[in-house]
Amino acid sequence: MRLEKIGFRKVGIWEKSKKKIRSGIKFTLTHFQENRVIYAFVKQGKTNRPVYIGICESPRTTLSKKMNQYQYLLGGSTNERIGGKIRKDIRAGKKIEIYALNPTSNRKYKKVQLDLVKGLENPLITIFKKSLVYSKR
Repeated sequence: MRLEKIGFRKVGIWEKSKKKIRSGIKFTLTHFQENRVIYAFVKQGKTNRPVYIGICESPRTTLSKKMNQYQYLLGGSTNERIGGKIRKDIRAGKKIEIYALNPTSNRKYKKVQLDLVKGLENPLITIFKKSLVYSKR
């Protein structure tokens, strides 16, 4: 898969929640729970391409905290919209996996610290824009 060639790895999955959660979905993470990362939701099927790419925006936002925003529909309309799309696909029998890229190297340009998480988001969205159906309203 192209995501893996870039450096993403599978770190979790979305499932139907057995508890009374408004979203009806829950996530399980195996890696990078406490890291600030770039993440992708991959719908399993013929192509296994990402349907959404996002980032842990704030330096204090971890992958676990960000996934909680989708699970509990917190923080705004985008989280509600994406959570709803995940729920719809899971109810339709689709498998939604969570992939993450943890760019750990510290890069500087003329003594200015670069934020690789934010800096990689738009180029990755451009690469995968045809498959990012969760991004479309």
